Amino acid sequence: SQLNDIEDAMARAKRDGKPVLLDFYATWCTDCIRMEKTTFADARVRAQLKNYVLLQADVTDNNDASIAIKKKFSVFGPPALLFFNAEGNERKNLRFYGYRNAEEFLALLGKV
Repeated sequence: SQLNDIEDAMARAKRDGKPVLLDFYATWCTDCIRMEKTTFADARVRAQLKNYVLLQADVTDNNDASIAIKKKFSVFGPPALLFFNAEGNERKNLRFYGYRNAEEFLALLGKV
């Protein structure tokens, strides 16, 4: 399942001592698409994210798999971005919903 895949990837990241960015995404989510085209396309953001394990939870369909993963991470819907440090702990104060531009996003990455 998607949840198992994400949990496995997070466990690997923790073993490798890498931080994780978990992106809750849906094809109908306009802010998600806007971030893909702007924030995540920004060269500075891409350079910063090289050190991260990037995971995406696709919650396009409101099915059991989507419900399970939203419940596991206490996310009500996309766009939601969750940051985990190299020890595998979520930096809950950095979690956000909605759109962030490259500058705002880089400022958050500086705090992980």
